Order: sequence, then structure tokens, then C-alpha cells
Amino acid sequence: LAMAQFLITSSSTLMFCFAFSYRMRQQKKELNNLATHDPLTGVANRRALEETLLSIIERITRHPNQQASLLMIDLDKFKSINDEHGHATGDALLVHFADTVRQRLRASDGIYRYGGEEFVVVAENTSLDEAGILAESLRLAVQENMQHEGLKLTISVGVAEYIAGESSYRWLERADMALY
Repeated sequence: LAMAQFLITSSSTLMFCFAFSYRMRQQKKELNNLATHDPLTGVANRRALEETLLSIIERITRHPNQQASLLMIDLDKFKSINDEHGHATGDALLVHFADTVRQRLRASDGIYRYGGEEFVVVAENTSLDEAGILAESLRLAVQENMQHEGLKLTISVGVAEYIAGESSYRWLERADMALY
């Protein structure tokens, strides 16, 4: 009888511990996703971008023959779209834009929401020339495919390849300057 009680108690305790541990892992995963992804578009956010850039810079520092480029993307005249057609339309355009870009990136590339209507694409193992080609293909894809309720969306893109020794902030700043 004592052995049966022990087995039942031990089994119940193990089942509880397993369920609790599983639930905690799921919550941690969900919290991490909430902390690193934009809730509207589903793309990674600025915090995740900063972590990615630091990781890329560390990797390039160890392996100087590798390349990486940034594409800073701004949705043209987006404020006027929000003002004239409402934020619901603006939000729908942001989601559609993020999906359009995501579909055209390699698995190794990433898209990040940098600000309201600014996005950054990180293209690893990509030279400045290759990033320029990617930027133009994204610009054309958005121009051709981004229509919503009679609105045509266009984008401007600035491109910068990582230069050894620069900070992630400087790299972003150069892409931002190239945008304008």
C-alpha cells in the first residue's frame, strides 16, 4: 500500500513538473516573440535589428572576408495616406508591404520595422552592388503590387555595405543618408 501511494504521488509530481516546465517554456518563447517582433506587421522590430547588427559585426570582425549590407526603406508620402485615408488603411498598407518584401527575401535575410513607416532589410553575404539590385527589385515589386483601395504605394531605398570597424549606429546612419 505504501509503495502504491509513493508511486502515485511521484508520478503525479512528475506530471505536474513536466506540465509546469512545458508551460514556462511556451511563455518564455511567447514573451521573447513579443519583445522582438512588431505586433502589426509581424516582422522583427528595432530591438531585434540591433541584436542582429551586433551579431553580424562580431562575425565579420572574426571573418573579414564576409560582407553584409543594409537597405533602409521608407514608404513614400505615408503620412498623407494616413491623414487622407485613415490609420486603418495605413495599417493595411504596412502589413501588405511587409508581406510583399518578406516574400522576396532569402531565408538568410531579415526585415525589421525601424520606425513608423521605415523598415530595414539586412542582407548577409551581400555586397553593395548586390544590395542595390535587391533594392531595385523590391522597389519595382512594391510599385507593381502595392495597391490598396485605389492607392499606389512607392518606396525609397538607401543602401549601405558594412565597413570594417564602424558601429551599427554608423552603418544605419549611412544607409539612412543614402535614402535621402
